[in-house]
Amino acid sequence: MVNLIRAYKPLQAADFTIVNLGSHAVANQCNSVAMSGGAGVGQSNITMLAKPIPATPYTVTLHAKDFQLGAAYYGYGLCFRDSVGKHIAANVCYSGGSIYSNTSRVEAYYDVNIIAGAFASAPDWIWDQQWFRVKDNGTNLYFYISADGVNWFLLYTLSRATWVTPDQVGFFIDPFSAAAVVLFDSFEINEHA
Repeated sequence: MVNLIRAYKPLQAADFTIVNLGSHAVANQCNSVAMSGGAGVGQSNITMLAKPIPATPYTVTLHAKDFQLGAAYYGYGLCFRDSVGKHIAANVCYSGGSIYSNTSRVEAYYDVNIIAGAFASAPDWIWDQQWFRVKDNGTNLYFYISADGVNWFLLYTLSRATWVTPDQVGFFIDPFSAAAVVLFDSFEINEHA
């Protein structure tokens, strides 16, 4: 048996631009970034840490190490944003009707407060560890999820022109109806030649 140890650079909040901080908090914590937020009072309330996207093709991988969800309707994950049109496409772990009913979804948002709907979902997916990945080949966005960061499940493919022409990539929290904390410990962008 071979142990695979991945070397990631520690995340630092200062390496990102904060979008819609509001009453949420973002802090460095043990080589990770902790994001917490209060409830969106029955609507989405996204806070995103964003970076400019590189030239295509590229792959972005994110790992959420720890999450404390206090209620249903809470989302977090990897996302793309069009900073001009404000549209967001997100690879989300979403707490559904209860904190025990979870799905991994690809969702669309009109902006940080208005969800447009879900493109795809994978009910009852992994919940103890969350890995998210999106590949961008310049034409399509490929959304993946994984339990271990090694074996990936393709959740959805979205044409870049369908919903969002991204100029930012990053990770986010969406405390729709209750306060919660998510700790992200890995965010990696790999540019392909």
